[in-house]
Amino acid sequence: MTKRIWYPLLDELGLSKRRPYQARHTAATLWLVAGENPEWIVRQMGHTTTEILFRVYARYVPSLTETSFAPS
Repeated sequence: MTKRIWYPLLDELGLSKRRPYQARHTAATLWLVAGENPEWIVRQMGHTTTEILFRVYARYVPSLTETSFAPS
């Protein structure tokens, strides 16, 4: 799938080569920056709590602190 679909798509879009998993991280970060509900993001990513969301992604969002949203 990666060689047949993913990398050709990135090339067509003029994007740099990256693994599909990296796109997952980008999506989570962009959702946080856009102000999406952390509980919704957690469900989309398949996690059970917001703890990992804030532990992994909060550092990439300067305006976001762990006190902004209480982890469940």
